[in-house]
Amino acid sequence: NSVCYGESANLVATPSSSEMVTYTWLNAENNEVLGTQSSISTANLYDNSQFSVNAVKTSGVSPSPDNVFVGDIVTSNNIVVRPSQWMEAEIQNLVAVGVVYSKNNDSVRVVGLDEYASIQWGASRFTTGQYANSYEIARTRMNGKAMTDALVAYNNSQSTPTEANYVAALKAREKGENWYLPAEGELYTLANNLSNVNYAISVAGGTEVDADSYYWSVTEKSADRAWASLGTGTQDDSKSTSHIVRPVTAFRYSDLISFRNSATCRASNTHTVAVTPQQIGSATATIGLGQS
Repeated sequence: NSVCYGESANLVATPSSSEMVTYTWLNAENNEVLGTQSSISTANLYDNSQFSVNAVKTSGVSPSPDNVFVGDIVTSNNIVVRPSQWMEAEIQNLVAVGVVYSKNNDSVRVVGLDEYASIQWGASRFTTGQYANSYEIARTRMNGKAMTDALVAYNNSQSTPTEANYVAALKAREKGENWYLPAEGELYTLANNLSNVNYAISVAGGTEVDADSYYWSVTEKSADRAWASLGTGTQDDSKSTSHIVRPVTAFRYSDLISFRNSATCRASNTHTVAVTPQQIGSATATIGLGQS
């Protein structure tokens, strides 16, 4: 198939059986995850490109709270994998996105595999107006998602939005719409489980959380100060100071799939989209997947 210079291509995966199949689309050149649906529309193409898709048929069984543990690895298609099973998961081309650092009866909290260094919390005009004037209060805050949502909404309402590299919450949201800058209580929980979490992060090939560095929380002390954790403890700091940003997210158990119940079959294929300069048109390719 070919597509004109600068146009996009539509790619569709068609496994032999589509029941309970999870998909992972990759740019074959750099292994970047592009999507998790049965089809994707690529970015505008200027050179010949290869796109691969991996389909894993699952039983669709969600884990119970008793079967998810701090230190479990979560993949891009919401499959929960124990670190001891990760080698098998990699053979099935599953892609890790984070590690469980906390759980309750309803959901799990997941820390991302990567982080961003030297990011300011943001200018004082970025504020939720919800302040914790003592650490005892700050570490009870578990509302990182809501506070990040508020700061993103404020930025989007401005005639000239601020770039994400200058606001910690915006940088965390760059990872995806459900990712956010953790509240101080969430960082406190992460710090208490750091040994198990860092082990799983290393198994999954991520960047371990540095216990000797400070990480921004979304929790504010005032309009111009916010709380940062890990390092040698917890401190409130000027919002203009640069610290590390580590995005986190959360999943309900019903949105997760147990790896031990998922590997019934898998299939993959790679398709090359040829780019033809100076022509008008588009291309749709169907990638057929057998079972293996």
